[in-house]
Amino acid sequence: MDSAESGVGEGGGQCKAGAGSKKPLYEFEQEVIEKNRDKGFVDVVVLEKGGGAGEEEAEARAEAVDTAEAEADEAEDEVPEKAEIQRRVGELHARGYKYSDIAVLTYRNDSVVKVASWLNEKDIPLIPYSSLDIRTRKITGELMALLRFLDSPPDDLSFSVFLLGDVLRMKMEQAGVAAPPGQWNDFLFDCRRKEKRPIYVAFRSRYPELWERYFDRSFRSVGYYPLYDLVTLIYRVFNVFELFPDEEATLAKLMESIKDFESMGRNDLREFLKYAEQGAEGPWGGAWRGGARAAAGSSQEAAWNIDVPLDIDAVKIMTIHKAKGLGFPVVILLLYGEGYKPPEFFIGVDDESVRVYKINKGLAEAHEELRRIYEDARLRDDVNRLNTLYVALTRAKEELHIVGVKSTSKKPKYPFDLIETGQLGEPQPKTVEKAVPALPEAAMLRFAEPFEIAANPRSALNFENIRRGNLAHEILAGLEYVGGGSAGWEREVAGVIQKIRPREWEQTLYESVGRAVSAYFGGPDSPLGQYFEEREGRRVLREFNYCDAGGNVYRMDRVVLDADAITIIDFKTGFVSEKERRERRDAEDRQQMRDYIKIIKEIYAGKSVRGILARIDEKRTEAMGL
Repeated sequence: MDSAESGVGEGGGQCKAGAGSKKPLYEFEQEVIEKNRDKGFVDVVVLEKGGGAGEEEAEARAEAVDTAEAEADEAEDEVPEKAEIQRRVGELHARGYKYSDIAVLTYRNDSVVKVASWLNEKDIPLIPYSSLDIRTRKITGELMALLRFLDSPPDDLSFSVFLLGDVLRMKMEQAGVAAPPGQWNDFLFDCRRKEKRPIYVAFRSRYPELWERYFDRSFRSVGYYPLYDLVTLIYRVFNVFELFPDEEATLAKLMESIKDFESMGRNDLREFLKYAEQGAEGPWGGAWRGGARAAAGSSQEAAWNIDVPLDIDAVKIMTIHKAKGLGFPVVILLLYGEGYKPPEFFIGVDDESVRVYKINKGLAEAHEELRRIYEDARLRDDVNRLNTLYVALTRAKEELHIVGVKSTSKKPKYPFDLIETGQLGEPQPKTVEKAVPALPEAAMLRFAEPFEIAANPRSALNFENIRRGNLAHEILAGLEYVGGGSAGWEREVAGVIQKIRPREWEQTLYESVGRAVSAYFGGPDSPLGQYFEEREGRRVLREFNYCDAGGNVYRMDRVVLDADAITIIDFKTGFVSEKERRERRDAEDRQQMRDYIKIIKEIYAGKSVRGILARIDEKRTEAMGL
C-alpha cells in the first residue's frame, strides 16, 4: 500500500467536502484505492451497537453528546470493537508481523486508554503514546508543584499539591516518619481557617524537623543553584529513582528537558515553568495553574515525550494527530460515529467589526445571518474532520484495517455516511525476522546523598528578603524622575507597578514593596528624594553596566550625573538581626561601593564622586567616599 507519505502535512492535499455530503470518499478515498490497488490490503468492517432510542430522539440529541464512545461508557458490557481489535492484532502477529509493525489509531486519547486495556488483557505488549508526554504523569505534576512553590513561596496551592502527593509520603514512609492518615488535610484545613500567613510558614513553624529535612536546602538554594542542579538536589533529597522505579523514564526525561532548556541559554526557573506549560494536556490541577492548554507545535510536544527505543516489539497506540508524519506497516483505525457538536460561542466577522454570538440550531434556522455563521462553523468542522480522516487513511504502508462502531439507534452519521464496508486486495503472509539479541545492561551509578554547592554568602538571607529586593530594584529601575513629595512618589510607584503587570497572586507583594519604597524615598525627612528630582543638566543611569580596567562588569542601581558631581546609589533590602552577620554584610556592601566609586572616578576624571547605600527596609542611609 505504501501511502504513508501522502498524508496531510507531508505534502498531500487537503480534503474538502461540502456540507451535508453523503457520498463515499470519492474525493480522496478512490484516489488512494486506485493508486495502491495492487500494493496492499484494505479491510473495512462496521460494527453495530443497540441503543434503544428512536431515530428522531437520537437526532435531537446529536448536537449535545454525539459520540458512540459516550454510549460505550454507559454500557461497558457491550463493546464489540474490543474483541475485534484483539482478534486482528492476534491474527496479524500469527501471519508474521511483529507487534512493532502494528499501530492502532483513534481520534481521542480516551480511546487510546481503552485500546491499551483491551490489549493488556491478552498480554499483548503495547506502547500507549498518550502516556509518553511526561507532563501527563502524576509524579511530574508533583515535582512541578514543588518547583512552583520554590519559585514563589506564597503560592499556597502548589505547596499543598506537593504536600498531599506521593513523593513526600513515600519518602517519609521510607525514613520511618510517615504522617498519620489525614494529617496534611487537617493541617491545610486548619491553616485555611486560622492562618493569615503563607502555608509554608505555618508548616515550617509546626514541623521544623520535616522542613529542615525535606525543604530547607532547596528553599535556600533557589537563585543560587543552576536549574539542573536544583532539580538534581530535589531528586536526591526525595530519592525518587529508588522510590519510583516505574517512573525512571519520566524522571530522566524531565532532566533531559531541563538540559535542553539550559542549552538555549536560559536558566530561569519561572521561565522554565512557563516553557513547560506550553501544550501541556495533563490533569495538573495547581501544579499547572489548572492545566495549560496552549496550542503547541509538534516539536514542542516532542520535547516532552519519552523516547521509545526502536527495538521494542510492542503495538503502538496513538491518536491520529500524533501519527502525522509517521508511517507503519499495518494500521488498525478505530472509528466511532460522530455528530456535529457546536462550539459554545460563534465568531462573526465583517469589514467593520468582530462579534461573538451564542447560537443554537433553532436560532440559526430563524435568522439568515445567524444561519450563515452557524453553517460556516459546521463546514469548517466537517473539513477538519475529513482532513484528520485523510491522515489516518494514509498512514499504512502494507495493510489498513478500519474498524467502525456505530449505533443502530441513530441515523448514519460521520464517518459512516462516507465509508463502505468490504475488502481490497488479499492479506499476505509476512516473513518472520530473527530477533536481534538483547544487549547487556549496564548498572546505574547514582549518588544517594544530596550534594553541597558552595552558596553565595548571602544565602542565609531568607527567600522573602531576596524576593522583596528583586521587586524593589524592579520598581526603582522604572523611576527616572519623581516629584511632588509623598503623593508624587505614591502616584509614580503605582504607575510603574501597573506597567509591570504582576500576576494576580503577586499584586499584594508588589504593593507592599511599593509602599516601603515610597515611604523611604518620598517621606518628608528622606535625604534621597533630591536625587530623584529633575534638574537642569542632570542625567540618570538606571541598572547601568560599567566595565573596569580588568574587564570586569558591574551593574550599578542608580548613577546620578550632575554638572559638578556624580552620585552612585545602591539599593539594599532585607533585615539581618544577628549582629555579626549584619557587620559582615555591611563591610561587603561598603567594599562593593568603593569599587563602584573607583570605576566612576576613572571614567569621569576630575568629577566629585560619592556613594550612598540606601537600606530601604532598615530605613538607613550611609554616604561614603573612597
